[in-house]
Amino acid sequence: MILELCTFHELCVTKTYFSTKLNHRVSWRHPRSKHFHQLDHVLTRRRSLKHVLVTRTYHSADSDTDNSLVCRMTRLKLKTFHCIKREGKPRIYVSKTQWPQLSNDFISRFTVTFDGNYSLTVFYQWNNLKFTTHTIALVTFGKKKGTSQNDWFEANLELLLPLFEAKR
Repeated sequence: MILELCTFHELCVTKTYFSTKLNHRVSWRHPRSKHFHQLDHVLTRRRSLKHVLVTRTYHSADSDTDNSLVCRMTRLKLKTFHCIKREGKPRIYVSKTQWPQLSNDFISRFTVTFDGNYSLTVFYQWNNLKFTTHTIALVTFGKKKGTSQNDWFEANLELLLPLFEAKR
């Protein structure tokens, strides 16, 4: 009956798969006959057997029982959870804010577009200001490219262009 249940659930006794000393395989010794017997078993699913390192018993005089401690060492690998990274707002190309022509263009677009309706709550006023500023800055200065490092040449382009023109 037990063997049928183990086969049905794909269970196996892990102690039979490891070659250890005989006294590490047994868990109980008969008091009179002094024969060793295996009373305690560790069952594992067959597909998880690759994670079991060793199964053995530890005999100790410290315990008040005649049974030994059966221990199984296992190496577990945690399942990784993949989370979808939400796409954020596009970043503004901040290096172009140093250009006076674009800065003046931003100011003029902002004054025309921003609706300073102060009858709304502070929450709506803040969201209106934030949304308007971001969209106008994105239109005026452009979207930042995907590089994470600041490009020195792009940042100092305003100073370098006159030098290039003079050299040509």
